Amino acid sequence: MGNITSLMTRYLHWAIENRVKWDLKLILECPDCVFNELTFWLNIIRLNRKRLAGYSFPHVLVYSDASNVAAGAYSIDIDSNIFHQMWTLQESLKSSTWRELQAILLALMSFKNRVRNKCVKWHTDNNNCVSIVQKGSAKVHLQEIAINIFKLCSELNITLDVVWIPRSKNTKADYISKMIDIEDWGTN
Repeated sequence: MGNITSLMTRYLHWAIENRVKWDLKLILECPDCVFNELTFWLNIIRLNRKRLAGYSFPHVLVYSDASNVAAGAYSIDIDSNIFHQMWTLQESLKSSTWRELQAILLALMSFKNRVRNKCVKWHTDNNNCVSIVQKGSAKVHLQEIAINIFKLCSELNITLDVVWIPRSKNTKADYISKMIDIEDWGTN
């Protein structure tokens, strides 16, 4: 269960580490988050239908990237799919790690009918994303994306293996993420 344990106990650890004294009641900064983690462990039996550990040969390969303009991804399978989404101004100002994680989540949602019940090997050129998807993050906004990726994979019975690749091996996804959609415009 390794990585799932890290991902799904992060708020519980924060609550314990931030207590004033060991014998006082916990003061929770995010009680809903702690409750959700406890509920997850209470209902762990539901995950037994999905392999929690081990390696499966991937059915689908996906490469993703994010620039300050857009998110892009493509799959390698029978019907190669491409995902592209422009960032809003607010999203474009967020950290590169946030954009890369969000690109993974959005592309997973876009490809959900193709990756349902499959083992997916996901390639990213952001080492932080690999770690955060596997173990979670100390930053709440990144942890929320990691949890959403985990929940989506659990709902769709996806085994997700996120791996790092050098930027030089991710040129197509990089190209897609830098495309500007001139049809995606608005007025103020």
